[in-house]
Amino acid sequence: MLVLTRKAGERILVGADVEFVILGVAGGRVRIGVTAPASIHVCRGELGKPRSSPPVDRILDPFLAPNPGSRTMSRLKQLSPDEVEGKTKRLFESVSVALGTVPNMVRAMGNAPAVLEGYLALSGALGGGGLSAKDRERIALVVAETNGCDYCLAAHSALGRLAGLSPEELRASRGATSSDARSAHLLRLARAVVDSRGRVSSDELMAARDAGISDGDIAEVVANVALNVLTNYFNNVAQTDIDFPPAEPLAA
Repeated sequence: MLVLTRKAGERILVGADVEFVILGVAGGRVRIGVTAPASIHVCRGELGKPRSSPPVDRILDPFLAPNPGSRTMSRLKQLSPDEVEGKTKRLFESVSVALGTVPNMVRAMGNAPAVLEGYLALSGALGGGGLSAKDRERIALVVAETNGCDYCLAAHSALGRLAGLSPEELRASRGATSSDARSAHLLRLARAVVDSRGRVSSDELMAARDAGISDGDIAEVVANVALNVLTNYFNNVAQTDIDFPPAEPLAA
């Protein structure tokens, strides 16, 4: 249990490998980063009031920009969790439990519960597949870069950091490269799938197989590309308000 009475910037050591970092205080509320090996997570609480820490592997807050509330530029309504009911409410609650928040893309998808449910189902299924979280985020970044989706670049730069990718690896992924040979082949195949609209050449598949990429891996690359094409196109159409720190443009 925590009593939040500290100032921004202060670090509070709570164990050999874990410390709290006060990220900011405003309006009687505080944002706390919890640093641990290869991770940083945030919980929220009111100053001077106790708050139990949430599961650290389920919190996305440190990477979210403030939600603008009434200000919106999105071409699709971004539904508030307070105004939805039925299936949409249940889906929002599942996202909130997993991420600690309901991102604007999810709020916009909530206008069509079938779309949101389908997106979450495919995302969840692929999360249990053979590709690592790092490689799934790498693929999301190269697909977003290829399709020019600023929302997805911002979101997956944040999620990529949570998965353990360094800033250098995030930038390299957007260009379909990696210092890891296997990941580099996965990224090249993913970009080829996007660029060719699925009509990759036999030589490209042979190159992937020669690098140890299995047929199962190839199938999952295609599925992850499809998942991210869905979110790229959705956010490009909706012009979803970006509620993550924007990704910096790649150097020319």
